[in-house]
Order: sequence, then structure tokens, then C-alpha cells
Amino acid sequence: MRTIYKLGGEGTQIVTFGDGDVEPAFGLHGGGEGTLNQIELRYPDGRVVRPKSKDIVAGVPAGTIYVQHAGGGGGHGPARERPVEKVRQEVRDGVISVTKARDLYGVAIDPGSGQVLVEETARLRGSR
Repeated sequence: MRTIYKLGGEGTQIVTFGDGDVEPAFGLHGGGEGTLNQIELRYPDGRVVRPKSKDIVAGVPAGTIYVQHAGGGGGHGPARERPVEKVRQEVRDGVISVTKARDLYGVAIDPGSGQVLVEETARLRGSR
């Protein structure tokens, strides 16, 4: 998930928060590791600063863009054993992309209709 704010006040102080910016969360029982959280301050003068969790950043000028990418947790079990219908629902809901469904979960989804391509999915999952 990505959160973006444009700061309007001069001299704003920001306290960053959240864990998971040093090491990704580990997976269990064959699940893959998660992704890191990232925070970025895009200053009006073009500078980009990437503070760590629990940093205090003082004197942030108006017009600065605050961008936070929330990392994902580690997986539980092998991704290619996740039920196909759950993967399809996550694509529909915007949780994962069609590309990630294919690459990580071995589920081929038609981007236009959102339907599972059954034969291609069977081939992808059979090629483990």
C-alpha cells in the first residue's frame, strides 16, 4: 500500500513510524519473505530523503511530498499452493497484480475479464 501526503505548513516536524525497514519479515512453512517498508520525503528543491523508522525530521518545508510504501508480511506456505480462487480475488481487489499472480503464485489471469486461464494455470503450477 502506498500513502502520499503533500505538506502545506512551513517548518513541519515529522515523526516516522512503523517497523520493517531494516529486514523483511520472514515466511513460515515454505512461504517467501515479505518486503520492506519505505518512507521518502520529496522536497520542493528536488532532494529526496529516506528516513528510517522512528526518525524525527524537523523543519520540513511546505510543498514536500511524503510517500510511504507499506511493506508486506512474510508468506505462509508455498505460494504456488495458494488456492487459485483466492489469488483471483486478490487480483480483482487490487492486492496483487496479474503479473505477480502469474510469477509468484502460478495463476494466469486474463487482465480484461479477470477470469482464471485454467489450462495455462495448470501448466504453470505443473512446472514447479
